[in-house]
Amino acid sequence: MHKEKGCRLYAIHDADDGTITMIEKWESRADLAVHATGPAVKSLRAAVAELITQSATVTTMTPLPAGTAEQGRL
Repeated sequence: MHKEKGCRLYAIHDADDGTITMIEKWESRADLAVHATGPAVKSLRAAVAELITQSATVTTMTPLPAGTAEQGRL
């Protein structure tokens, strides 16, 4: 995923309750759309299909410019 056009962040996190959260940041919504239908996502879905117990919740957000460069300005 990190090598895909427009990928600025792609991080997967595991919670104690077994929930997996994927945090992604893309240069544009167009780059995200290409990624979402691309071979890497298809491969990932196939690899984890047996582990999925419920539908994914996808939340798309727009960053608000705030903060400092040292603390995470968006």
